[in-house]
Amino acid sequence: MNEENQELVKGIADAISARDIGMLDYYVRQAATYCFKESQLDQGAFSRDIFSLIISLMDDPKFLEMEGSHHLLIIFEYDWGILLEEQKMELLQAIRRSYEKYRETMSYFVISELLGEYYCNEASYQVLCELQSTANEAARSFIPHGFEHIAKDANNPHLRKRALSSLSAMKNDKSSKVRNEVDESLSNLRIRGIDTNLSR
Repeated sequence: MNEENQELVKGIADAISARDIGMLDYYVRQAATYCFKESQLDQGAFSRDIFSLIISLMDDPKFLEMEGSHHLLIIFEYDWGILLEEQKMELLQAIRRSYEKYRETMSYFVISELLGEYYCNEASYQVLCELQSTANEAARSFIPHGFEHIAKDANNPHLRKRALSSLSAMKNDKSSKVRNEVDESLSNLRIRGIDTNLSR
């Protein structure tokens, strides 16, 4: 581990230990390249040391219960373009394990964007399908947002249709909060000119 990565890893770990949101945000911003979706792998991949730390934290109850946890997760949006394929697969499994355990709603939002907008593929669709059955109402209410992105942006038209079908099926959820999110996502799709009538 080089000296710069060592400082960043220590800073992030210390911020989580101290539950210091400001410190966490500072070290994440120091670590990020802000390439977003633009591939820059020719300039180097996402730090393995920082990645390993984050994946381990996604199994740590202290991190999962922390207000401000999304400040760490959002680094994957900032630096999506330098994540290796194997890192994306490992992150997807960590998301599957940890999603419903977060205390903070913004973490659900960031993860729903990662699954729907950044992955936007068959694998992330399957994870969303699994997560929509969680008993955690707050966590479940962000799943429609993930389906919405896939229904709008997936390259595969069959996958887009399946995501729309899964989104529409959530209109029967027992929670009014979830149903309201479904209605909003369907409305957003219609505004973008997407036909949400599955009977056609």
